[in-house]
Formats: sequence, structure tokens, C-alpha cells
Amino acid sequence: MKHLRIEDINNISNAIELMKFIDCLRNDYRMNCVSWENETIDDYLGAINAWLKDSHELSGQPVVVLQLIAKILYIGKIYE
Repeated sequence: MKHLRIEDINNISNAIELMKFIDCLRNDYRMNCVSWENETIDDYLGAINAWLKDSHELSGQPVVVLQLIAKILYIGKIYE
């Protein structure tokens, strides 16, 4: 299994690669959850929010990008 690195994000250039990245992230959690700083969904979402506040990474992004990110996060709650 491929070792997941933050640099892998730079290789995402289409939806298929994003889905592969998400699969790798899931597998990393399954195989190495003890190495994750945030092991619960509450902690994970809290860390994402804290990082967004600290990094200002999304400043200036089009509304449609922000809405898509929100939709992706929400759909994980309800999609079967």
C-alpha cells in the first residue's frame, strides 16, 4: 500500500485522482489510525476548521469552490 504524504495533494488534477487520494486517506486511517492526531470525526472536523482559520488557505476562493467543499463534507454524513 502506498504511503500517504501531504505532497500527494499536488498530484491531484482531476476528479479521479481526488477520489484515489480520498481512498488512500481512508486506507491510511484504517491501517495507521494510532498515528493520526485526530481519531474521531469530531476532532477531525475541528482540526480542519482550526487549520482553515489559521492558514487563510481559502481566502479569495470563488464561492462555488467553498460551496463544493461544504457539499462534499455534508454528503459524507448522508450518502449511503
